Amino acid sequence: MRIVGYTVIAALSTALWISSHPVAFGDDRTAEYQIKAAFIYKFSSYIQWPDTFTGTGESSFTIAVVGADVLAEYLSEMVKGREVEGRPIVVRALEGANEEDLASVQVLFVGSSAEDDAAPALASIKGRPVLTVTESDPSQPDGGVINFVVVDDRVRFDIALTLAEQRRLKISARLLEVARRVLGRTS
Repeated sequence: MRIVGYTVIAALSTALWISSHPVAFGDDRTAEYQIKAAFIYKFSSYIQWPDTFTGTGESSFTIAVVGADVLAEYLSEMVKGREVEGRPIVVRALEGANEEDLASVQVLFVGSSAEDDAAPALASIKGRPVLTVTESDPSQPDGGVINFVVVDDRVRFDIALTLAEQRRLKISARLLEVARRVLGRTS
């Protein structure tokens, strides 16, 4: 168990190291999306979902991606053959996100190009234990639990702790420590 813990820490540290080095994004979002895909995959190791949350009986751990097909491709390649809590990871790229598409999702990423269209989807999962990851302002109601920001050409993330608590998600202190900002922290 101790080796597994160190492996997870090493993997997140690698993702953080990569994101801490400037990347010239320009019009090509390839490097940015590769880094974000690595983060999304690693986030699942630092989130605890309620014991009662099993989706709709499916045995897979599902990550849905809306508005970022390139990121979905990177993420799909990255998670091949991997599991979360003994469940194989499945990545689904969605054109739009409706309540039916999100019924068995544990993680939902909403790209900036789909934020306006995703508002109803984010509202439909309100209160459900779904980790939402966005590229939007974390102070927006019904936004993401984790919000990517690019600061000085580095991919960083903010965490909306109050929203995570509303969704019954427990975020590891280790993840909170490496966040750029934690909104709603009481201490």
